[in-house]
Amino acid sequence: MVRLGVPERRFYQLLAAVLSDYMKKHPQMSERFALFSLFRPQIIRVVLNPVKLTWPDLDGGSRMLPNYLEDLQNPLWLVTQEYES
Repeated sequence: MVRLGVPERRFYQLLAAVLSDYMKKHPQMSERFALFSLFRPQIIRVVLNPVKLTWPDLDGGSRMLPNYLEDLQNPLWLVTQEYES
């Protein structure tokens, strides 16, 4: 992003503003937006590298599952907190 002239923090500020505006303009979709919780404080870090995928042992499924690591601070949440503090 910085290579394109947009610092990372500014990118997430712009993204948060666009998402918030869209959500306000489409209140009929509020239940759908709630499913994704885009502005929650923590988000799941998922490793999508195929080597890190694991086979599910408990559900007897034949699909591979991603390796979940520790949660990350959500950059969308972080930039919205800057305005509230």
